[in-house]
Amino acid sequence: MTDDQYKTIMQALARLAKESAQVRQLILDAIADIGDLQARIEAVNMRFDE
Repeated sequence: MTDDQYKTIMQALARLAKESAQVRQLILDAIADIGDLQARIEAVNMRFDE
C-alpha cells in the first residue's frame, strides 16, 4: 500500500465516522420529535375526553 492509498483510506474512514455521527444525531432528533408529538397528541386527547 502506498502512502497515497493509505491517506485516501484514512480520509474516507474519517468522513465515514463524521457522517455516522451526523446520522446518529438526526435519528436522536427524530426520536425527540416523535416524543414531542406523542405528548401533544395525548394532551389533545385529554381535552376531548373532558
